[in-house]
Amino acid sequence: MYVSEETINDDITWLLQNCLMTCGNHVLRQRIGVPMGTDCAPFLANLFLFKFEFEFMEKNHRTNFGLCRKLSRTFRYIDDLGCFNAGDVFQNVFRSIYPECLQLNHENTSSDIATFLDLDIKVADGVFNIKLYDKRNKFGFKIINFPDASGNVPQSLGRSVFVSQVLRLKRICHNFTNFCEEVSKIAATLVKQNFNRDFLFQSLQQLLTDRNEFQSFGLHPNRIAQDIFARINKQQQCS
Repeated sequence: MYVSEETINDDITWLLQNCLMTCGNHVLRQRIGVPMGTDCAPFLANLFLFKFEFEFMEKNHRTNFGLCRKLSRTFRYIDDLGCFNAGDVFQNVFRSIYPECLQLNHENTSSDIATFLDLDIKVADGVFNIKLYDKRNKFGFKIINFPDASGNVPQSLGRSVFVSQVLRLKRICHNFTNFCEEVSKIAATLVKQNFNRDFLFQSLQQLLTDRNEFQSFGLHPNRIAQDIFARINKQQQCS
């Protein structure tokens, strides 16, 4: 199947100009931004922002290489930006990168503390300390997540969820204590949602034994698993 550049441009133009929604008896058309919920929305947002970033870097990489080098530690996931080890450089030049119509909000209040996606980042004594950040923890109501075994869900599904989350947390958390704390919260949630505690404990032991990345903790897998599940008892006693 061949699709010409002209056809792609026409399709994108039509999509952007015909995002319609109803509210009561009114039909409204979105005029600003990319229509959410469409398959191409993330790609369009990325392409839109990348255009301005690429043009800025192309314009400056020969005349101001030092500036470009500092900005090379800037990361973006769709509309979330994180700029590392660049001081106030990005804050001083972002209006030269993006159009005036694009509003950027400065989320962090300190240059040593910030959140980016699911990362809580702090700099202490010149060292990055990263742990999990979940904005849902600030919600004023209980969040329902992960499956519940009371709904005729197999125990193996709980194991898969648990193992995948443990691996995710290992990649996020630099500190052993933070890692254990976050894993214990997930384990406690799954146990409360009717998954077998012993089965989860054995699954964790097996994972810690099989995967080399956990060797950086310098502790025996059984010790780590016991530490994590001991925290569940403390959480249950406090709740």
